[in-house]
Amino acid sequence: MNREPGFNNKLLKYVQDSVKHKFSVYVFGIVSYICIVMNASNKMTPKELALLDQMQRLHYSHGLITTALSILRQSREAQDEMLLYMYEKNPSERKFVERLAAICATDANMQKQTRM
Repeated sequence: MNREPGFNNKLLKYVQDSVKHKFSVYVFGIVSYICIVMNASNKMTPKELALLDQMQRLHYSHGLITTALSILRQSREAQDEMLLYMYEKNPSERKFVERLAAICATDANMQKQTRM
């Protein structure tokens, strides 16, 4: 599997930070989600790792995390918006999904307008 340079160092830093801040419960979850979400052709960016970490800390379900990351990979702007929203509001899964759906609907409407 080809990984971006320094991936192992980044992963180690996230693990160390988790342990340092007494989030050791999350270490296994973070590592396992990274393994599930990543494959040879898809590398996680630092923003995607931050999204993953925040969703894990908010105890979102595995299905929501993998689906949300798949959707958010398509737009850096959506990643920024959702990351900011999560840090500011600490939303429930339901509120997170509602916000993500609103972003997707806005993006779909913008694409329709540019085609016309």
